[in-house]
Amino acid sequence: MNGQLFPQTVIAILWDFDKTLCPGYMQEPLFSHYGIDPDRFWNETNALAARYQADGLHHVSYDTMYLNHLLSYVQAGTCGDLNNALLRHLGAGIRLHPGVPEIFERLKAVGRQQPGWQRCGISIEHYIISNGLYEMIMGSSVAEHVDGVWACEFIERPHGPGLCPLDGDGLPVIRQLGYVLDNTTKT
Repeated sequence: MNGQLFPQTVIAILWDFDKTLCPGYMQEPLFSHYGIDPDRFWNETNALAARYQADGLHHVSYDTMYLNHLLSYVQAGTCGDLNNALLRHLGAGIRLHPGVPEIFERLKAVGRQQPGWQRCGISIEHYIISNGLYEMIMGSSVAEHVDGVWACEFIERPHGPGLCPLDGDGLPVIRQLGYVLDNTTKT
C-alpha cells in the first residue's frame, strides 16, 4: 500500500460523438463526397431490420445496421473506392458544436489550476466512445485533444481460409467489419 487514500488520480470524461460533439451525424462529409442523399441512406438503413427479420433473421443490431449498409454501398459501386484513409480525410469535414474541441483543453486546465489536485497528482483525460466511425473521428479536429477513442472500424484486406489474404482487386477498400460498438456495448 502506498499510503494514498485514493490511488486513482485520473478523472476520465467519456464523450459520445454524434449529436453530442457534433450536431448531426459524422457521416455527413462522407455522404456529401459521394453525392448520397443522407435521408435516403438512413431511411434505407432503418427499414433493413424489418426486411431482414421478414427474411427469417431473428436478431439484428439496429445501432450498427448502417455499417453493413455502407458496405453494401461499397459493393454496389456507389462508394467503390472507400477506404480507411479516405474516411480519416473526410473526418476533417465534420462540423462540430461551437466550443468543440476547445472544451477539452479548458476542462484539463481547470484540473491543473486546482492546488489540491496538483498536490495529489489528479488529472483529467477525455475519451470518445461512439458507434460512429473511428477513422472519421481520428481525422476530425477533436482527435489531438482526446486520450483515446473507441468506435467502429473496417477491415480493408480480410484474410480467408488458411489466413490467406483475400486481396480482391488489390485496392484498399473497406470490405468487412473489424470492430463494432453499439449503444449497449458503449456502456
